Amino acid sequence: MRCYQALGVCVGLLLGLSACSNTVSVEASRTVSTPFENRQITPPVFDEARQKRGNGESLPLFELAMTSYSKKEYGKASVLLREASMKSPDSPEARFFLGICYLMTNDTDAAIGELKTASALGKSDYQEDALYFLGEAYARKKDAINASRELDRVIAMNGNNAGRARTLREIVNISAH
Repeated sequence: MRCYQALGVCVGLLLGLSACSNTVSVEASRTVSTPFENRQITPPVFDEARQKRGNGESLPLFELAMTSYSKKEYGKASVLLREASMKSPDSPEARFFLGICYLMTNDTDAAIGELKTASALGKSDYQEDALYFLGEAYARKKDAINASRELDRVIAMNGNNAGRARTLREIVNISAH
């Protein structure tokens, strides 16, 4: 087996993972492991100072959900966030964190649906983050075309996630080839 250690180290440094777990190797069967096989997604920290657009009924549910979310109880948080988003369907923060909870519990298809909804609700404090994690979700599914498209949207916004979106897009493009 030949290992392309330089690529593994580069990808490992970009992802904050050890080089060994991200080494791209080519065996006699020509199978290639990708950087996504052991990729860990770090969930965003909930910032109480961010704008909330929920209504009176959904805000207590949202706040209770975020208590669970902060404790990394993503399953419990997702139940509460689903209920909050039904009471306030135009709440980008409920949709965004519901998408993140789905992503953290490996329900990638549901995560994509919620993150698409959160990003489509218009300009909000969560739009750029929703697009970035939508790119992450597509990358997890090894859908390089959609991942690159969403990451390009984040890069074009030139906000806080532009740098890591560029990095992830490069990794997606390497993995696609």
